[in-house]
Amino acid sequence: MSILRSKGVSAVHYGIYLLFLMLLSPCLSANQANSSSLAGELKAEQLLSQYPEFNQEYQRYVPENAEIQAMQVLYGKSVLVFLGTWCHDSEREVPRLLKLLHRSQVDLQSLQLIAVGLDKKDPSGLAQRFNLLYTPTIIVLDDEQELYRMVERPKGSLALDLQQGLTGRGESRDESI
Repeated sequence: MSILRSKGVSAVHYGIYLLFLMLLSPCLSANQANSSSLAGELKAEQLLSQYPEFNQEYQRYVPENAEIQAMQVLYGKSVLVFLGTWCHDSEREVPRLLKLLHRSQVDLQSLQLIAVGLDKKDPSGLAQRFNLLYTPTIIVLDDEQELYRMVERPKGSLALDLQQGLTGRGESRDESI
């Protein structure tokens, strides 16, 4: 206490300073959580290991044989998935897609998982390039040409919607129109 007085700092000022730091601490933590929340490209293993809700749905989901077979329509294609780690639709649909891809063993050109923030943006700008409005959005590409887009949730089965959309027997559910 004598040190504080010699520096011209009263106990009241010191107490106010400590109180201010304690009140500010949760705000800093929340900002750090928001700024460090997953945004950008990630691997399926990373998503399933860091987000229990995604892993639980992955474990819980049991695709039917018809759905597993339907995934072969993706052979040689690229799949781009925009998701929000904060989004309940992403928590449901993305693990299902991952399970379908795993079980079908379809040979994709590539699979990209892009996490976006609440603002629907990612560090690389892919979400803006693809006019992302809702999550999840699953885009099937062939030589960078968009063939099909599933937005938020399938009309029926995810695998069968992808199959129908890519074979021309269905329509894309694009919420941006």
